Amino acid sequence: MKKLLKLSAASGVVFVLPLLVGAQDGLNHLIDQVQTIVVRLIPIVIGLALLVFLWGVLTYVISKNDEDKAGARKYMLWGIIGLFVMVSVWGLVTILADSIFGGNRISQPPTVPSIPTTQVQ
Repeated sequence: MKKLLKLSAASGVVFVLPLLVGAQDGLNHLIDQVQTIVVRLIPIVIGLALLVFLWGVLTYVISKNDEDKAGARKYMLWGIIGLFVMVSVWGLVTILADSIFGGNRISQPPTVPSIPTTQVQ
């Protein structure tokens, strides 16, 4: 186990060292890219949790026997737990970022695509 830990630490240093020593943009560029990836993945993961919940609801409505309904309840429960945990952690991170960085929002909620409307006067 210790040998595996040493090997993984050494390989991590080997992969990170060029970024710290010879990279042109430095560590800030890497942090920005990781942040961009995470911000784009958040809505996808929340959407997957919502799909799990909706799959459980659909399976519950369609199922005829109690065994299938029990399995559907598990999907619904895990979907709700996943949604709750993800949205709660997202909110806590936003609160901490606002309090530490003074209003700089690290990850804002994604904008919902919509159809532009014109007002008739």
